[in-house]
Amino acid sequence: MNKQEAETRRGRFVQGMEKTKNELEAETARLREMESQLEYTRSEHYAQADTLHAKQGELYAANAEIARLEQQIAHLNDQRTRLTQQTANSKLQVEQQRIQFQGVESLLAHWQQQQQEADIRVESWESRANSEAHHLPQAEEAARTELERHNTMQREQLIRSNNCNWPIHNANISNAMCNN
Repeated sequence: MNKQEAETRRGRFVQGMEKTKNELEAETARLREMESQLEYTRSEHYAQADTLHAKQGELYAANAEIARLEQQIAHLNDQRTRLTQQTANSKLQVEQQRIQFQGVESLLAHWQQQQQEADIRVESWESRANSEAHHLPQAEEAARTELERHNTMQREQLIRSNNCNWPIHNANISNAMCNN
């Protein structure tokens, strides 16, 4: 019985082993199927994430364009306000300049009258200057003669003062000149 029992046990063990082997292969096949599904799901996830990122990029670009357009609209509104103010200021300046122009015209008439009077005075002074110019050569000659006489007197004075300061060996000559 031992042999038979061992044979029976062996048969059961072989059957159990076969059954376990079949179960292991079935589990391995199921595992491979799950890995395949997991890989497919992962690639789908990546594809959807890429699509999401692309859509987010488009959203950011659209938001940037909206912000740019809003800024441009605000700039145009500011510019319109500024131009309206400049137009009003320009109209005011035109009116002020018209008033100033009228004042300048009256000043121009006044100064033209002053110019005419000055021209008459200039003619009178030029006539007087021309008559005085005839006497100028005689006055210049008199001044030149007087200047030469003055220079001659200063030279003589200088010579006398230099001679008085000579050393003692020329004392006799110096005293004679200084006493004169």
